[in-house]
Amino acid sequence: MLCADDDLSLYIVLSGAKYWRMRCRQGKKETKLALGEYPIVSLAEARDMCTDVKRGMVHIKRGHMVKNTCNRCST
Repeated sequence: MLCADDDLSLYIVLSGAKYWRMRCRQGKKETKLALGEYPIVSLAEARDMCTDVKRGMVHIKRGHMVKNTCNRCST
């Protein structure tokens, strides 16, 4: 596993496939969110997705990112 920053990492499986993962918290529970496969999802795109999650522009539901449609909910 290679870390791009505190929350973003590139997970490499035995087959050689590479996946972007984000570490995030929902309450007290820490989860990992799959952001996509490298190189289909670039480092810049993965970082943008992390930023969107951190800013509340999207939220996580059952391990998937869901776009936040409520203006009151975003920070």
